Amino acid sequence: MRALGIDGYRNLALSYVIGDPKFRLSHMSYFIQTADTVAYALQQYLNPCSYIRKKGAQKHFLRLDNVLCKVVSGTGDGIVRL
Repeated sequence: MRALGIDGYRNLALSYVIGDPKFRLSHMSYFIQTADTVAYALQQYLNPCSYIRKKGAQKHFLRLDNVLCKVVSGTGDGIVRL
């Protein structure tokens, strides 16, 4: 809510769901492609494979820092660990 000059978060009721509530292949949904990309970036940040380490790309997840909801994570980094 920073655009309105208010710091913090509001708990609003969900009115709409993005995408369809059914199974879809990721190439048919931009929403699922985005979720897959973020999940892969997080995986490579936490446990990078040799190719990602060689190219120095393990820090790409950190580019999402300004859009992560850090309130939900216990450590304040935006990652919810189960």
